[in-house]
Amino acid sequence: MMGGTASNSNLPTLRFKARNPRRKHMFRNYYRCPYDGAAWIDEWSCICNDRCPTCRAEIEPYDSEDIWVLP
Repeated sequence: MMGGTASNSNLPTLRFKARNPRRKHMFRNYYRCPYDGAAWIDEWSCICNDRCPTCRAEIEPYDSEDIWVLP
């Protein structure tokens, strides 16, 4: 909250979920390994680290986006 007023930034998301109650909130995470250059995308229920598919190093996502999926 800034200046004593509540933020309404999540209202479109709440309305979307109300119209589609079966949809699940997920994150599409984008990764790039600094050791071998591998790049991949994975979907998780949170923004989290993943293992590089080629060298198994633990990598943080460099970008993430909110998505809604059917369970």
